[in-house]
Amino acid sequence: MASVLQLSPIPFADHAVVGGGERYPTELSRALARYVPTTLVSFADRMSVRREGNLTLKLYPVIRYVDGKRVNPLSPWFLMDLPSHQVVHCHQYQTLMTNMAVMFGGWLRKGTFATDHGGGGKNYSRRLRIGDRLTRFLPVSRFSATLFPNLSERTTLIGSGIDPERFKPVEVDRQRSVVYVGRIMPHKGIDFLIQAVQPDTPLQVIGRVYHERYFQHLQTLAEGKQVSFITNAGDADIVLAYSTASVAVLPSVYRAWDGVAHKQPELLGISLLEAMACETPAICTDVGGMPEAVVEGTTGYVVPPGDAETLADRLYRLLDHPAMARDMGKAARQHVLENWTWDRVARRCLEAYAAAGSSTIPCPGR
Repeated sequence: MASVLQLSPIPFADHAVVGGGERYPTELSRALARYVPTTLVSFADRMSVRREGNLTLKLYPVIRYVDGKRVNPLSPWFLMDLPSHQVVHCHQYQTLMTNMAVMFGGWLRKGTFATDHGGGGKNYSRRLRIGDRLTRFLPVSRFSATLFPNLSERTTLIGSGIDPERFKPVEVDRQRSVVYVGRIMPHKGIDFLIQAVQPDTPLQVIGRVYHERYFQHLQTLAEGKQVSFITNAGDADIVLAYSTASVAVLPSVYRAWDGVAHKQPELLGISLLEAMACETPAICTDVGGMPEAVVEGTTGYVVPPGDAETLADRLYRLLDHPAMARDMGKAARQHVLENWTWDRVARRCLEAYAAAGSSTIPCPGR
């Protein structure tokens, strides 16, 4: 029977660097496994194998992390898995593991596909002409596709997804409050969100701290305001926070508080989809692929990056008009169900695999 290999440099686990780029391969693999036998390969300190029905999860030991980057492990043993799969789908295009998978996969006449999540490290993609060897590039957003113009003629958009059964509204009363979910890093623009909220408006900032000096700056900005920082929330806590808040905000910027420019701060913004799936309208900045997720005026609002005044205006439109916020929240969940589930992403992948010549791969309709 035809089978698919998904390759991810970092496992989605508590001990790893956890975010959308790590969650994506795991959730996609689980969705694909409902249609075709799927193996998810990643890397850790020691070898391990476990199975979840039609899904096999393998962790191979790492020789070293190139230049110390967790997103760029060196571990050639995964190549032993390539011959037994018809499709090899790599996550994080600019890594040595993807270089190796595409090269060896091509020699073995496998379909080779790649999705980028904004990470990477030292690799030889240009020298080895990996783009010419790749069967198809499968980006999560139109914005992500623009970052690799050399792959434009072999690009198929597959988007991103969430689990609508995990992220759904909890039966709690909505509060006149705001929530942010994401990593605490300068390019996330949380400082502008804190500036935008009035002192009597509760704001929850939920996420792990990856930049201590920025975190201290945010705490200083929050003095005299009802801002709480939660750095160890699990999925259940996050769903409750989404379901309780009137609005969720992802205010990322191209130029951060510390003056550093970010070319690709958000390829899409999965936390926006999670919030909308919980019937919470979302506000994002016009940055990266985020405007592709939020339907302006229907499921939320899109505002200019770094503009605390405009952000405040849209925030208080929702906070001061709960009936409108409730209607937008319901429209937001419907929008997610119709466009942004892992099952839909899996079906788009299977269509892309089949269209590229992997004729033994099932191709269910969307």
